[in-house]
Parts: sequence; structure tokens; C-alpha cells
Amino acid sequence: IWALVVAHLSQTDLTALVAVSRPLLQVVLDRRYRHFDWFVPDKNTLGRLLRLRYVRFQLKFNLSLKEREFSDPFVAKRVKMMHVRESFMRQLLRNPQAFETPTPVVYGIVERLYSFISGLPPMGATTHMQLDGLEDRPRDIVCLLEQALLGMTNLREVTFESDSLVKHTDTLRLLGSFKRVFNPHLHTVTLNLTITDLSSLLPGVALPGLEEFDLTVKFDASAAQELLNNLGPTITAFAPNIHIFKIHSWAHQDHTQFLTSLAPFSNLRSLSVAIQFSKQRLSDTSCLNQILRQHRITLHHLELLPESWDSKDKSQTSNWALFLEQCLLDLDQWPTNLKTLAIPSTDLPTTMSLIRRVANTLTCLRLTYRYLTYLEVADVIDLFHHRAHDMQHLSLDVTLATPNLFGLLARKLPGLLSLTLVIEDAKSTMHSILRTRPDESDISWNLFDLSIFNKKFRDDSISIAAPMSFEFEEGLMAQLSYLLPSVFWLREIRQILYIA
Repeated sequence: IWALVVAHLSQTDLTALVAVSRPLLQVVLDRRYRHFDWFVPDKNTLGRLLRLRYVRFQLKFNLSLKEREFSDPFVAKRVKMMHVRESFMRQLLRNPQAFETPTPVVYGIVERLYSFISGLPPMGATTHMQLDGLEDRPRDIVCLLEQALLGMTNLREVTFESDSLVKHTDTLRLLGSFKRVFNPHLHTVTLNLTITDLSSLLPGVALPGLEEFDLTVKFDASAAQELLNNLGPTITAFAPNIHIFKIHSWAHQDHTQFLTSLAPFSNLRSLSVAIQFSKQRLSDTSCLNQILRQHRITLHHLELLPESWDSKDKSQTSNWALFLEQCLLDLDQWPTNLKTLAIPSTDLPTTMSLIRRVANTLTCLRLTYRYLTYLEVADVIDLFHHRAHDMQHLSLDVTLATPNLFGLLARKLPGLLSLTLVIEDAKSTMHSILRTRPDESDISWNLFDLSIFNKKFRDDSISIAAPMSFEFEEGLMAQLSYLLPSVFWLREIRQILYIA
């Protein structure tokens, strides 16, 4: 009831009424602190951190009334979702010299003695923290972060993004503090870190109840191959029962041993792998086939999207072709209960053989890295002729998106809810659609969401393609709204993306 009351009140009214009743205060605090997004270390974010920091009761006798208000741990316990953004950490670490300022000897001894006795991070200057000028004192901010993390004992979702933290004693200590937020209640963890930082953060942590683990390994040229190899067993011990596992790696090391050392997850439902398929990054593709065999029954969602794909890179294309060949030779072990499949269509006949294997269960299909012609699109969707009303989501790279293509999709897949098209020749597509009068089109469809992307790169896979003019964008969206009146979403994004 109080939640409904809060939903109809403005922020000004809430501020005036929080003292009316304790249940109302609880609801307001839950709404205000449920999701904590650390975007930049500005006054607003640091002020909230001051409110969340945890100070032991033994130290409260020398705090002022205002400081007592800003050190109540019951507020920090209300944080359920925490997102530490890379922009926050980058701005915090932008001045390395600030971390090298020597600490007075006597103060340092007292600080370390307190930390040893209490088991808490050093209090630093944050016991009597002043908000003014705090943005320019990164060492104090690090202490403040440690104290705030101590009270966040009820987190459910954690996202942590950062460049390398192994730079200063203070930031290394902060990395250790993040281990404390890994509590048994966590069900989603997203990490975007270097191999070195991951190797410091994950060991010694066990989250048997974790359901989703999204891991992005940043480029780290100095990291040893052994560190990446050891991450596999560490992740298996870290979260043995995860349902969703995503790995997106920019690391320049070989990922074969890392993938091979991942023990089978008993309840894995969704797997996403995005790494470069060159021989240097993946020397033996059979490690992926091994993972697919181990989870062929439980797996429902599968994404295999090679990172930084370049059709002219023979090492990458031949390695991907070898993986597909292994899949065909072991087709009986290919997952049989897939509902979602995202995969390159560079070798379309082989890709279609894999799709045919799961055509009875798929409801979502994404094919990329090859621009399909009208006839090739027809061949793909014919795989679902026996259950045309069951396919709900489709994403394709196509040469042209003409009214004829929309008509084909409407006839063959009448139950489609969302469609995403990446177009190779956007200019010809626009001319074709703009020349079609609404009374000439006979497309009857219940499509709800249509997204159209212009080709992102030119053929060299490096140069960004030129955006279409504003007039073309406006005309295209207006025409599509006439041709496909059932489409609900009508939004505009400039440059390379058009959504109708």
C-alpha cells in the first residue's frame, strides 16, 4: 500500500512526508538506494557514498549528529543492484600522483593498527569526511568506497568495469574490498576487467547460488598466458551452478586451455562466446565442441559470435570453417533443445545444416557476418515452414530490404514479433521503399518491432560507412509506417541505425 502511495507523490512531497511513518520511510529508502550507479565521482555520487558508508559502533561516540546520520549501515543494506562504471574508475585514477602522496608516519601506524584490530579497512580521513573538495582527493574516495562496500550485504546484482587496478596500493586494497560484496544472495555478476585483475578478484570466492555470470576480459598485453589458463578452474569453483554464462574476450592470449578447463555446469541454460577465431586466439576449436557436447541437453540459448570478424583474414575464416566441420561430423551431439541461436552465416550451407538440427525448437534466430540475398533468405526461413507461427524473433544481414522481402517474411513467418535487418546497400533499399506507394503493397502482418541498421563498415572492415542524409531517414521511417502499420515502435537514431 505504501509503495502505491509513494508512486503518486513527487520527490518534494516525499522529502516532506518521510517522517510521517516508519513504513513510508522504508519504502522511500528502498526506492532511493535500490540501484546505485557509480557513473562519475561527482558531488552527487560521493554524497550518496557518504550516506552509505559503514562505521563501527565503537567509533560512533566521537561523531557529530550529522556524521551519525551519514554512517548508518541500515541504508547500505538497501542497495540491491550496484554498477561501478569504467568512467568512474578512469576518472578516479586519472591522476596517479595523487596516490603517491606520503602518509604521515604516526597517522599511518595508527591507521594500520586500527585496521588490524577491527578487521575493517583503514578509516583514513573519512571518519570526519567533508564533501567539499572530495573529488580531488582520490585516496579519501577509495577509503570511502571501502567503507560503503562493507554495509552492502544484500546485493543481488553487481557490475564492475575498470581498467587495470594493479597500479597503486590503494586501488589494490579496493579490489580486495570488492570481494566482500560477493555474498550468498547474489544472482547476477558482470565483470569487465583485465586478466590480472580477475586473477586477483575471483580466487577464494564461492557463489553456489549465482545464476548469471557475464565476463568481459579486457586487453592486457602484459598478462601471462598462465593467468588466463587458470581462470577456467577459478570460474568453475566461483559459480558451479550458473544458468547463464557469457564470455567476451579482447585478450591476445590463446583461449583454448581456458575453455577446456571449464568444468561442466550442471544447470547451464544460456551460453555466449565472443572471442577472435584466429589460430593465435583459439588454437584448437574442439574445445568449443566439447562444451556444446557437455551441455547438449540443458542448453536453450547459444551465441557464437567471433570477435572482430574479417572475411579477408584467412586464419580466422579457416579456423571457423574447421569448427563448423567438426560440428557436422559430430552433429548428433549438437544441442537439441535450442530456443535461441546466434551464429555467423559465412558458410551458409553448413550453417543451415546446424539450424535444421534445431528447427523444431528455435523461436529466435540471428545470422550475421554475411549479407544474404533474397533467395538465400527464402531458403533460411523455409527451414521453419512446418512451424511458421512459432518463430518470434529474427535478425539477418541482407543485401537489400525491399517491399518484396517484407512480403516474403510476412507470408512465411506470420507469427514473427520482432525483425532486425542489417543492410549492405542502404541507399538502394531506401529508393526501393520510397518508390513503393502504400496502395501497391499488400503486406498483412502482425510484426510488432522492426529495426533496420545501415551497414556499419565498408568492405575493408575498418572504415566507418557514411551515414544517410536526414531526409532519407525521415522518408524511410514514414514510408515504413505506411507499409507495415502493425509495427508499434517508431524511433529514430542517427548515423548508422534506423529503427521503425
